[in-house]
Amino acid sequence: MKPLYTCLQFVSLFVGLTTSALSQTTITGSVRDATGKPLPFISIALLNARDSSLITGTISKETGSYTFENIKPGQYKLMVSAVGYAPNRTRAFDITSSPTEIPAISLTELAKTLNAVAVVTSSMFAGHSIRGYSSST
Repeated sequence: MKPLYTCLQFVSLFVGLTTSALSQTTITGSVRDATGKPLPFISIALLNARDSSLITGTISKETGSYTFENIKPGQYKLMVSAVGYAPNRTRAFDITSSPTEIPAISLTELAKTLNAVAVVTSSMFAGHSIRGYSSST
């Protein structure tokens, strides 16, 4: 009886692990500017929709596309941000066990200018002499 019980435990553990692995999916999408041009190297954070806790993050590729892999089904939000652009947070969306493609996310460029900084130096060169010393041990 004990070998049968051990075998059943092993089978149920294996089924549980494979079911959990199979219930993970992929999220894909892209990031664009206001003109529709792809934006590379943009930070994208996958957040839990309930409490906005960070699940994982990635960076968009040169084509503006991004991928999150091995994501469990649930409700999520995306937070997209980059220097020089206003951050964009998506509405909550549901992820099922099938791959999900998010519509393109648009970022608006910030029109802030930095103040100019001038670095001015002056040097008073007053004939320095260099002396050499030798030491013998």
